[in-house]
Amino acid sequence: MKGRNIQVFVVFSILIYASNSLEATTYMYILAQEWVGSVCKVEPSCPYMGKYDGQRWNMHGLWPNTQLTSSCGSIQYCRTDPYDSSKIYKNTKDLLDVVWNGLYSDTETFRGYEWEKHGTCYPGEVSQNYFFQTAAGLAQKYNYYSILAKAGIYPDNSRQLFESDIRNAFAAVLGTNVKITFSCFKDQVTGKFLLGQLKICFDEQLQIRTCNCKLNDEENDIDEQQNDSQFQAQPLVSCGSVFYYPEL
Repeated sequence: MKGRNIQVFVVFSILIYASNSLEATTYMYILAQEWVGSVCKVEPSCPYMGKYDGQRWNMHGLWPNTQLTSSCGSIQYCRTDPYDSSKIYKNTKDLLDVVWNGLYSDTETFRGYEWEKHGTCYPGEVSQNYFFQTAAGLAQKYNYYSILAKAGIYPDNSRQLFESDIRNAFAAVLGTNVKITFSCFKDQVTGKFLLGQLKICFDEQLQIRTCNCKLNDEENDIDEQQNDSQFQAQPLVSCGSVFYYPEL
């Protein structure tokens, strides 16, 4: 009996170790994009537009998170690998210049910040080119402007949108069981809530999954902006009815 108890204990220990190892190495990814019209409405100027074409939202970042059983674990600055734009291939940079610009802050500084804070946490210690190529590719594939346009939603400062309008537009493309999160800027002059940032989530295979864990709620955008105030427009807030502000 004593020997059997030892065997059971060993097996139980192995199962716990395996479970913990699985949790520690399971990831999800958050693709955050910001609407240029709203950002440039609340900021004094947007001189860093790159080759932005007006037919998409601007990348804020691709953020790896550890997916634990009870919550999402935000991970940052995982290794030392200073940003070096010379490591970005030309074809990747050409795409980045369209989808990922600083708008109101220096573009290269913004990309470097996102790489060092989030990109260094991408599993497998990927190269800088791989990270930015992956992020830009997702932004191209999941074009928020196009998704909203398919539902007949275009930038219009006179049309008030409701939360259901935005969620239904994305559900039509991503699936009804997929939850997105979005947040807004508040126009200090008019008091209107302007659609500001929207996030969708992916599993380890970069397949769409719902953003359903605690640290992905809209209010967490406020925590994010407190940590990168240099690269965040005015504070993001939770909102229901919103306006999709046109580009200036």
